[in-house]
Amino acid sequence: ANVPNMTGYTTYQFIFHDQLNSALTFDPSSVSIKLTDASGNAKTVPSSDYQIIQNADPNETFSIRFADLKSVVNRLFPGSGNQNSYGQQMEIEYTATLNETAADQTGKPLENRVRLEFSNNPKHTQTGQTEFTPWEETAVFTYQLDNLKVNNQDAPLAGAKFRLYYDEACTNEVILKKGTNGYVVLNPDTAAGGTGEEIVSEADGSFVIYGLDAGTYYLKETAAPDGYRPIQDPIKIIIESTFNAIPNQGLSTLHAKASTTTYYMGVASTNTKDLQTNLANGSIQNKIVNQIGYQLPSTGSYGAAILLGAGVIAISTGAYLLSSRKKSKAGKIDQGSLDRDNAIDHKDSDSIMQSDHEDFKTGE
Repeated sequence: ANVPNMTGYTTYQFIFHDQLNSALTFDPSSVSIKLTDASGNAKTVPSSDYQIIQNADPNETFSIRFADLKSVVNRLFPGSGNQNSYGQQMEIEYTATLNETAADQTGKPLENRVRLEFSNNPKHTQTGQTEFTPWEETAVFTYQLDNLKVNNQDAPLAGAKFRLYYDEACTNEVILKKGTNGYVVLNPDTAAGGTGEEIVSEADGSFVIYGLDAGTYYLKETAAPDGYRPIQDPIKIIIESTFNAIPNQGLSTLHAKASTTTYYMGVASTNTKDLQTNLANGSIQNKIVNQIGYQLPSTGSYGAAILLGAGVIAISTGAYLLSSRKKSKAGKIDQGSLDRDNAIDHKDSDSIMQSDHEDFKTGE
């Protein structure tokens, strides 16, 4: 808002009224107000200069009230010769976080409406006559991620476990609470101990996450079903959307994609695919496949160790057979040599016998 010319006023009321959707939780500690003049000189307004009033009116979530804006501006931007200048730009920032009721409004606009109340008659005091601007409205949307866990034969897998994170290193977790039909995103402050529930796939392999904002997420498989290896790297999921010009008319576009890294014989391969989306209910379809058989999550993994062990056994068996064959061949050569030696000895014996026979004949 622009600070009006308050020269003719003794005091000046300036009140922001905010009406948040019930799925948004206001954080009063996040309020920050800054005044900037035409020269770019910016001043932060001390919190003691205004009041934050919550739930005083059933038609609004909170208000930020300046009982006398004129005195605040005069102090922060003192003029020369007791002539103060006005027209500064006021910027109010605050945060509201999606809460678990956002799951009931997936794909629908979550509105935030704001209007300004201000003094409009210099003849009245701060408790006198005021006027309102029209409501200004913006909206955010939430989305649901419909996941299906299967093997590479497209059979559903129950009991797979996951956690969802905002970062690739998987240190900043999206806090989830299990609801009736799936898992709901919570405000971290509402989760006991600051941690959420682990996701577990149902008997049909499905699990749904409600209340996601647009952005990038990392879905990490923490435990695979019995007989399967978990996917080593987290699945990167990107949700992008655009809104109609009029916020309460819903979404204009909704796009999502998932990137999965798999390993074959220790070599990484990343596959990125577009996910099917539904504008009407803000849903995104994501199929997660656990490979079986020879496909390995990574070099040095348990599966790789099994294959390596099998290879060592095969090599050892081959070496043993080769050694045995050599020994067998060596044995045949030795036997042959022995036979030849025996033959030579036999021949020598015959020669001796023949010589004796001749001597015998000579003697006759």
